[in-house]
Amino acid sequence: MPTTRTSSRPPTSKDVAALAGVSQSTVSFVINGKHNVAKATRQRVEDAMRKLNYRPNAGARTLKTSRTNFISLFVQLYRSSDANETTPYIDEIVAQSRKHDYDVIISTTDEGSAGIERLAGKSICDAFVLMDITPDDPRIPTASALRIPTVLIGRPDDAHGLDVVDFDTKSTAKLMVDELADTGHRHIAVVGDSTIPSPIAIASLRISTRARAKKPPHAAST
Repeated sequence: MPTTRTSSRPPTSKDVAALAGVSQSTVSFVINGKHNVAKATRQRVEDAMRKLNYRPNAGARTLKTSRTNFISLFVQLYRSSDANETTPYIDEIVAQSRKHDYDVIISTTDEGSAGIERLAGKSICDAFVLMDITPDDPRIPTASALRIPTVLIGRPDDAHGLDVVDFDTKSTAKLMVDELADTGHRHIAVVGDSTIPSPIAIASLRISTRARAKKPPHAAST
């Protein structure tokens, strides 16, 4: 019969195994998700973990799997930064990471390449996400040389083989121009910081505007 833990020490995987009536290796399989475990058995183990308020030892798991389940997000926040613009990105990255059992370490200091090398040297992250990428961003060669999975958010001139995500600027420009034209507007002015939107965004707006101007009235979108 499973024994009940009465001491004040933190629960262990052995306690979970005893309560669930399985072996410690089965508990480990459930935690790491690397082996097929019967649905009913997995449920018993998960129920036991909740009942005991058991949390896997992150250090031990890292030693065993070479994974930390942490992602480092580099966000360069300045006094002039608009939190309303930046926060949704951060929130969504954190939310999607949690769906895959990852936590996010957020670095907001402008340390450039040195900050990336420092965190890489600590071996506390499985991957990096770099926001606010500029065309000639000096952090990119450093991140590429470290051979740690890295995603860039922005439009670099040379990604050095790293994955890049950004707005679909052409489609966005077309949607904006069509919306303005459909509501009777005939002139578009771009207002804002001289560096925002980017030259690519401006070029996309011009292309979409010219394309729309060539459409006959009956071809306008509804």
